[in-house]
Amino acid sequence: MKPRISRLLASLLASTAISACGDSETALNRAALEQRIDAEKAIVTAPACTGFDAATRHPRSAALQAVIDKYAELPWFPGLAAAIVTPEGSWTGAAGLADLDARVPMHPCHAFLSGSVAKLYTVVAALQLVEQGVLDLDEPVAPHLPAALAQGLPNADRATVRQLMNHTAGMPDQDEDPDLEAYVLEHDGGLPSAQAQLAYLMDDEPRFAPGTGAQYSSAHTVALGLVIDELTGFHHSNRITTGIIQRLGLRDTWYKNETGYPQPPTMARPYLWDSGERLDVTAPAARYALGSQGDAGVYATVADYLRLLQGLVEGRLVSARTLARMQEPVLSGVVGNQSLSFGLGLFLVSLDGEIAKIGHSGLTLGGMTHLYYYPKQRAFIAVAANVMADEPDALTAFGNGLLLDSPMPTLMTELEALVAGD
Repeated sequence: MKPRISRLLASLLASTAISACGDSETALNRAALEQRIDAEKAIVTAPACTGFDAATRHPRSAALQAVIDKYAELPWFPGLAAAIVTPEGSWTGAAGLADLDARVPMHPCHAFLSGSVAKLYTVVAALQLVEQGVLDLDEPVAPHLPAALAQGLPNADRATVRQLMNHTAGMPDQDEDPDLEAYVLEHDGGLPSAQAQLAYLMDDEPRFAPGTGAQYSSAHTVALGLVIDELTGFHHSNRITTGIIQRLGLRDTWYKNETGYPQPPTMARPYLWDSGERLDVTAPAARYALGSQGDAGVYATVADYLRLLQGLVEGRLVSARTLARMQEPVLSGVVGNQSLSFGLGLFLVSLDGEIAKIGHSGLTLGGMTHLYYYPKQRAFIAVAANVMADEPDALTAFGNGLLLDSPMPTLMTELEALVAGD
């Protein structure tokens, strides 16, 4: 969800919920899931989850905890949690509150919204189909889309599967469409079906011809989800459940099919920071997650987010050859001696021309997330907050600039420095 939507939605949080099921979707009963949403859902005080081996406790655990304690005191963040694994050991920690009114302390076992980190799950699910010979990276997208989208969605008639994955397909972003924003407001956070979301773009111009530029767009991953739906005959969430969640044994991850979705039993209460006030968005955030199709909508603990990336890097989700393909960079932007490139479902951040971190970040109604691997240090960091705070200072503090060498300290740069041993 983009900041403009979040600001408008703040004025409607007291409104009556309206069902946002939209068109029917393959093997996904959204109407039934919608009925589970509870605006007053109680937040578990001491949730249980799959942690890390206590015998591998990280030697800088106290310093890592001190960092998130400090940032949880800033006005934007109700609570934070983080998980770190390096060759020296592992650590999970939490600070702040999972529920402001009930004063429930944040716990590492609380579950957070993924935002766009979910795009990595969708891309991995599609790459598994590539490895099985069901899909080709360089085949056109159009034959796998509904006819109306194949003909009317900008660049759908020319883009390839690979170009959807690395944001070179040139499609505009449906999250920026004012009519879709109006729909979200009318439905108190709800979204229409994946096809309907992309249909909002059918009168728009493409950003560029496929393969001639690189610009991030959620439409790319929503379309990729539809490709998986068409190829398998089932909603893409089934592939994520079987090919990722079950394969890695992620007991604290939820996406469409897992019991409790769209409000997992161990979720932290989601908030929106708006004009100096934290607003409870428990119901709207659940509707937005439920309506998100391939581009957002996952919930997980920070430890499970980290396990996802760890499983990817260690070859338990795709082959070494596929992982190398995922890291082929398409340059997006340069800041001094640092650059951001897109891989297949990955952000690639380079320092002095060398890839320094690999992963994804997310920003959605009720949550912000970072998930990165550091090849030089062989380290993993996952961080999450139970708030969407779209003010520049808040985004900077959380580290959304993705810079490794930031002009001012951020939550991420301070954690990264400790992981590097600085």
